[in-house]
Amino acid sequence: MNTSVLKRLRELQNNITVPASKFSTPILRSLAPLFDTGVLSKEAYRGGAIIRLNIPEVVEDFILNNFPSEGNSHLIAESNRAQSILVSRDSKKGDSSQTPFVVMRGFGNCMLHHANRTFDAAFLTDLSGVCAIKVDRDNFWSFEGSVALVENLEVFWDIEKIMDVDLAIYLAGRISNKIIDWFASNDMKKARLIHLGDYDPVGLDEFLRIYGACGERVELYIPENIEYLFSSFGNAPLIRDKRKNQELLSKLRLTNNKDVLSILRLIDKYGCIVEHEILLACSS
Repeated sequence: MNTSVLKRLRELQNNITVPASKFSTPILRSLAPLFDTGVLSKEAYRGGAIIRLNIPEVVEDFILNNFPSEGNSHLIAESNRAQSILVSRDSKKGDSSQTPFVVMRGFGNCMLHHANRTFDAAFLTDLSGVCAIKVDRDNFWSFEGSVALVENLEVFWDIEKIMDVDLAIYLAGRISNKIIDWFASNDMKKARLIHLGDYDPVGLDEFLRIYGACGERVELYIPENIEYLFSSFGNAPLIRDKRKNQELLSKLRLTNNKDVLSILRLIDKYGCIVEHEILLACSS
């Protein structure tokens, strides 16, 4: 419920009556239960109208039910999502811009460095299959070598079937700007980034986000048999029936990136997109 409702109710508690002109239609709609039960009433007053508070204790209960934070003002949570539960009972309304982390797999002698510390990604991958680091702007790890940026999980687990790289990072779809800042930082300037995503508007748009920050250090992975993949394994409904994909296509057509334009030509030619998991079965 909008906080403007709370503001008007607190004003009523302090003054008993408030000019009706302060109550917008959305506020009156939110307060309809209180009018229906006589807790609030609207009265004519000096050529205008006022809203009167008739049963104060019911209003306080209404406030506590609809604005939980009013009863938890003594509680403060360091977590944004925890604080959101205190305020609205819904963690999803909280700020999700917490420090992110990346899940990765290292190969060969893959190690990341920061100050005097070394993160042996290859050893940890051999030990447990996967490893992870927190991406903190004041604590960026550095890496030198080839890095596969993988959109979907199945390809991440079997990236070796497609290419030889030193490090694979699981993007899990859209990634945060903080992670892109890490890719673009001086700490990663000696890393060669290879983006593996679906050959669809979202995957291409993600590549362009990273390309916009990292420039020529990032490349779009395009297998030699890409046209065969479109002609044989393309999914038409995913582009034809999704309005957002159609809208994103219009945006992508404005790019001058030759690799993205080459994929757009295939999307137009075959009227479909290709999900990159097919690379595991048909890698060139």
